[in-house]
Amino acid sequence: MKLADHPAAQAQGRHIRRLSPPNVKITWRGDYARRAGGLEDLPVLKTLLAGLAEPGHRDLLVISDVARLFKHMTLEKRRDLRAALERHGASIYDASRGCLLKNMSPDLLTLLQFHGLADQSVRHPIRGAKRRTDPGRTAEASTKSREMRGLQADQKAEALQAIRAEMTALHGAEPTLTAVANEANRRGLFTTRNRPWTASTVGRTLRRLQGAP
Repeated sequence: MKLADHPAAQAQGRHIRRLSPPNVKITWRGDYARRAGGLEDLPVLKTLLAGLAEPGHRDLLVISDVARLFKHMTLEKRRDLRAALERHGASIYDASRGCLLKNMSPDLLTLLQFHGLADQSVRHPIRGAKRRTDPGRTAEASTKSREMRGLQADQKAEALQAIRAEMTALHGAEPTLTAVANEANRRGLFTTRNRPWTASTVGRTLRRLQGAP
């Protein structure tokens, strides 16, 4: 089976086509790596980035969700990939967040960079084995997990803020929370619990940017 014929790849392709900027002609390219440990495991992406470095290029690289690229990488590889992506930020579009990489805040880029790190910190390597209780390590893992849940919530808030700003610029007036929720759901951006947005969850999440509880 070709990669383009795989159901998961087809679903991702539909996601990209639905959320890409208007009037963009799409040529689908894809990498397959269950656990990409670095850019070297994503040869198609590496080739496309090299193309963006060529003088006079006019291509726009649309990625379904930039955060997913980082999920299984070490900290060093995450830094390397972020640097490689940022070099071409004006030509890379994150479909899930509806914006160019260059328009993302440094804080949002950091949240994308550390996507999935909490899952790695609490994963047990041997299934079915008896787990020994280590209070120190358990407390450390819990702290990291809480921190990453907070980072992921901040990431959602940044994404919602970007959607609200885009809608405000487009319509000349700030949208309602319901309108932001509907647009976020249309783009496939869900809550940290993977549920559709409502006006109340949008309002509560956006308040994180003002430091409100």
